[in-house]
Amino acid sequence: MRGFTLVELMVTVAVIAVLAALALPAAATWAAGARQAEARGELEEALGRARALAIRNPDGRAAGQAAALVRLRGNTLQVVRVANGEVSWQADLHSGVALRDDGGVPFACVAFDSRGLRPDPATAPDCTWAPRVRVHSGERRAPADVELL
Repeated sequence: MRGFTLVELMVTVAVIAVLAALALPAAATWAAGARQAEARGELEEALGRARALAIRNPDGRAAGQAAALVRLRGNTLQVVRVANGEVSWQADLHSGVALRDDGGVPFACVAFDSRGLRPDPATAPDCTWAPRVRVHSGERRAPADVELL
């Protein structure tokens, strides 16, 4: 019975190493895309929950006043009642994900009134008024847009 020579084993290991080196960037891009898709889904869910909370209007806020908002605290998205600051829902985003508005300004929050629309800016002064938020993940991936209204 004949075994493998050292040269044959070295060639096999070298071929496997080259294939692994070629696959690594593709795997990193795939992982960044998965993080981006997850963050986009979480943001869309948060927006839907905030609109629903604002329309339910448990605090009796007047039309045009912020009733609920989505805010980003660190890497945590939160849906918050404006009247008492109660967090009704939250989700953690991966650390490699960044949310920015159209102008590249980091996302802080977006508010909704009792009609599910954007309220008077004076009732939520720190929130974005951009029409969309861009979800960034990795430098080689194009950002994914999420419409705010």
